[in-house]
Formats: sequence, structure tokens, C-alpha cells
Amino acid sequence: MEVLTECIISDHQAVAVSIQCYHLLEFDEVIEPNPCRIDWPKVNTQEREEYYHESKNLLDQLQLPTEAMHCQNSNCTDEKHL
Repeated sequence: MEVLTECIISDHQAVAVSIQCYHLLEFDEVIEPNPCRIDWPKVNTQEREEYYHESKNLLDQLQLPTEAMHCQNSNCTDEKHL
């Protein structure tokens, strides 16, 4: 995972997470990520809005089991949480 740190213009720090997955979900369609890096100082308002809406759209498509979201056990092996 690459995190662009040259120019942070927001009030939060970037976070990277590594998660071990033993049971992966299967998808009908695979969307390849865009490998380019965004040069935020050169992005105009319309491009920022498009990025925001596209990111929101993709995040809204994630389907996370409610049980998994509320589980507090970092070593959980419950099948309903995987």
C-alpha cells in the first residue's frame, strides 16, 4: 500500500491496516485499481467532488457482516465473522 505523504493538507494522519483473511469472499467482477497517484495541489474543485463521490460509491458497495463489525476479539475464529 502506498500512502502519499509529501503534501498532507487535512487534519488527520494516514492509516495503514494489515488484516489476515482466511476466508475470502468471491466476487463476480474485479475492478482493477487505478495505479496513478493524485497530485492534490493540482486537482480542481470538480475533480475533488468526482473523487469524493466515486470513493463514496465504492465504499457504499462494501458489504460487511454486522457481527464482524461489532466483534471485539482480534483472534476471532467465529465463521459468522469471516
